[in-house]
Amino acid sequence: MGYALTDGTVGVHFNDSTTILLSPDKEHVDYLGSKVATDNPMRTHCTLKTYEEGLKSKIYLLKHFERYIMDKLYGEYPYTFEDVERVEGMDYVQKYLRMKHVIVFVLSCGALQVSSLYLLSST
Repeated sequence: MGYALTDGTVGVHFNDSTTILLSPDKEHVDYLGSKVATDNPMRTHCTLKTYEEGLKSKIYLLKHFERYIMDKLYGEYPYTFEDVERVEGMDYVQKYLRMKHVIVFVLSCGALQVSSLYLLSST
């Protein structure tokens, strides 16, 4: 699942319960590995140019999602901005639950977002 936050961070949550985040400056990356015995996943910081070989396919998918989301879905609204000073420690979707008419997202900063599937599919 790919997403963009209001600060310009783009994230991808993978089926293996890992997450990769692209900072609003479009250069820095945080990779959140699987959780090990705690609620806090291991976080690795790198850039789009220098990363571990094991992240190659996830970096590729992150770039793909970023292009699509920022070109087609992310708009200029009063509540969006690009926090280009934030290059690591970005917030991310911790959990999500898809129901019949809504998706509920729990963000790492403690925020809760409820999005209508009707609104998401009609844009």
